[in-house]
Amino acid sequence: IILVVILVCHFGFTQIKSKKACKINTNQICRLLYDSTGDSNPAEKFEEGILKVSKSLNLYPELSDKSISELSEIEKIKIISRFFNDNNNCLICGNDTSLKIRNNEHILKRSISSNMPHLLRKALETENYDIDYNFYEIVNGKKETILDFIDKILSNEDLMRTYDKEELEDLMDMIEDSGGKRGKELK
Repeated sequence: IILVVILVCHFGFTQIKSKKACKINTNQICRLLYDSTGDSNPAEKFEEGILKVSKSLNLYPELSDKSISELSEIEKIKIISRFFNDNNNCLICGNDTSLKIRNNEHILKRSISSNMPHLLRKALETENYDIDYNFYEIVNGKKETILDFIDKILSNEDLMRTYDKEELEDLMDMIEDSGGKRGKELK
């Protein structure tokens, strides 16, 4: 109970600001993340799920006349990058797992809080991914980016018992190298 109170006080409550209606089923996307964890190639399984959802919803014209297996790796990466950039405001996982820091978290933040950053790491390490890491949620009245989220984990002694500090610092460095900023740096 004390840990829950500490987490709520430290991480606060999230207010989701949506700019447009979501065309995707966020629960389905979050479930893809959780289900990919036990796979031998979790990032690839998650990517495949994103492509299948994008195709089934007819989100991108390049998916209408080709099967997913006919796409080149670069085409797949561009579609997945576009999927994230187009839907960042919708990709909020709810209170659907015990592996979280707070009830509502952006899927990439949830991947970190759940110790499952496989897609995030792959996207950061793969040259052709072009994901905007400056998406943010309003938490306690302030913009919180993925870097702010990692900072909060790193500064919380209780949370750090379950995380690999070097992994988080490595992710932060790669996000910063990819143009990621903290909320106070955004306009």
